[in-house]
Amino acid sequence: PLFHSVTVPEISPSAYLEGWLLTMGLLHKEHLLEPMLLHMIIYIDRLLKRHAVYGFHLCASNAHRLLLVSAVLSSKVVDDESYNSRYWASVGGVSAIHLTELELYACRALGWELFISIEELRSTKATLLSM
Repeated sequence: PLFHSVTVPEISPSAYLEGWLLTMGLLHKEHLLEPMLLHMIIYIDRLLKRHAVYGFHLCASNAHRLLLVSAVLSSKVVDDESYNSRYWASVGGVSAIHLTELELYACRALGWELFISIEELRSTKATLLSM
């Protein structure tokens, strides 16, 4: 499967997200942290809900790539000056070709529906804050 690593990365998904994707992916763009994280959460939730029937699920061997592709898609939607795919691939630890394949798969799996309404963003934020 495209999203699964051959071996489970040694870095935890939370350390990968915080230490690599958010730090390097939002270098000098801290003001985008909240909208980008909300977009990422919604994209991952949509992917999992829409493709669970096909056996697509979150696990240790795909968590990092799900985080990476959701960060890239979120960045491209939220940031007018998003970093290019080569940069994101180097941050994420994959080849640029593989990242492109992940992006294409995710966009297709999402039905190319990358728009997220302000209501959905607010609802997701409220849900997270109530936990």
